[in-house]
Amino acid sequence: METWSRERRVVGKAEVTPRGANPRFIVTNLPTEGFAPEDGERFGARALYEDIYCGRGEMENQIKQLQLDLKADRMST
Repeated sequence: METWSRERRVVGKAEVTPRGANPRFIVTNLPTEGFAPEDGERFGARALYEDIYCGRGEMENQIKQLQLDLKADRMST
């Protein structure tokens, strides 16, 4: 059995909606306490899920909506 070359954390969210189970998992090697002492719980479970994971999904949804509204197929920065 192979293992990862470094330690990882798994953050899970268990949710049941009227449509059924909706589990979500994030695998990361980001340290819970961040990279500096003043960061606090910068990458704690809640921050990872709500700020980073959900934030990224929301941005992808906004880009998709913009593409649909503008009838665009390519977007560049």
